[in-house]
Amino acid sequence: MMMGHITFFWGTNTEILFPGWPGESFSCYILALIFVFMISLTVEWISHAKLIKSGISNVASGILQTL
Repeated sequence: MMMGHITFFWGTNTEILFPGWPGESFSCYILALIFVFMISLTVEWISHAKLIKSGISNVASGILQTL
């Protein structure tokens, strides 16, 4: 099993999530940073949004809360 860095690392030759992504070009690196930032914003929005309506079943509300 290949081990990776578990530290803060700043550079253009890095791996995000899996090997080979974002590649070696600077534009792909910036695109990857924007992508990860947008995913984090989406997760925060989902956690603060009122997606659970009153009167919904316990199973459905449990599934919505795990998102």
